[in-house]
Amino acid sequence: MESSYYKISEDAIAHLKKADSKLGRLIGMFGVLEREVIPDPFTALVQSIVYQQLAYAAANTIWGRFLDKAEDVSPRNVNDTPDAVLRACGLSGTKVQYVKNIAQAFLDGRLSDEMIMELGDDEIVDELVKIKGIGTWTAQMFLIFCLGREDVFSYGDLGLRRGVQWLCGLEQEPSEAFCEAVCARWSPHNTAASLYLWEITIRSSFAVPSSELLYESLEEEMMNTGYYDSPIGTLEIVTTDKGLEKMEFVQKQSGENGKDSPLMREVKAQLKQYFNGERRVFDLPLNLVGTPFQRTVWQALCTIPFGQTRSYGQLAATVGNAKASRAVGGANNRNKIAIVVPCHRVIGANGNLTGYAGGLDKKEWLLAHEAAKK
Repeated sequence: MESSYYKISEDAIAHLKKADSKLGRLIGMFGVLEREVIPDPFTALVQSIVYQQLAYAAANTIWGRFLDKAEDVSPRNVNDTPDAVLRACGLSGTKVQYVKNIAQAFLDGRLSDEMIMELGDDEIVDELVKIKGIGTWTAQMFLIFCLGREDVFSYGDLGLRRGVQWLCGLEQEPSEAFCEAVCARWSPHNTAASLYLWEITIRSSFAVPSSELLYESLEEEMMNTGYYDSPIGTLEIVTTDKGLEKMEFVQKQSGENGKDSPLMREVKAQLKQYFNGERRVFDLPLNLVGTPFQRTVWQALCTIPFGQTRSYGQLAATVGNAKASRAVGGANNRNKIAIVVPCHRVIGANGNLTGYAGGLDKKEWLLAHEAAKK
């Protein structure tokens, strides 16, 4: 069988690097990826059944035997192949039935290449899950590895959930709402993002925290305090060998600027770009010091796009507990990294501005600044 490949476009890479700094660094580290695809819809669906719930090596062996026996992987040929022959390839009785369900769907016209090519992503998933043996995850993998659709992310995929967890530095697997918030930044190139998240598992990158792997220069940093005079007040900045740990508005400097380290210089440079309207996404390693719940809330804050706002209830839903608005509000108020972790983008359910450690005047200025530069 001739191999075909899903190739990530330059547009997709450019968009992802601009939308998400950590994912952009991951892309730079891994380089341009290609993944093999099966352009024939029937063959791709049959293979997806063969590979379900099997180790990759075992599935490859069974698939090779299947191709030898079937010779022509067509709906008619597969449907007419005796069950015993398919069982001899290594397929379970249940999978034999699933494969023949797909063949029958093509034979009786419920599915066709033409129909599949004309439908949108959600419509294809809706049609495929009607066939016993095809679930949502299988249908979503079909969108990627057969049709090459560009904006697919499957929350049902463990590798993708773990990838988001690692990339965002979460204590636990992210909620579906959290992944949706992250995917909103990556859209319309979630397929490319998914390929890079899978690559984290393929390359066993989980052994090292994402910030350490993606920001190697941190090894040279030490505890350091500096100050930045912004248009709305003085910011006190604390950096460590784990990243930016604190950035809060203060009435005045409590001391001299510390060492002019690479990270401190970068923090100040990116702040200048932000206040000049030249930067929407910060590219800085963060050292979030707090409880696991607080760190999850602070990471959820980072998913709120530049120029947009969320209510406490929406933020609670993002962290996976829609009833935790009060607790989310408490964590939001304890955020020690202003602007970069954008707690100023959280407002009341009625649209009114609520408390802000730096003062409501600063919160109002920041929201107006982002709205104007959006």
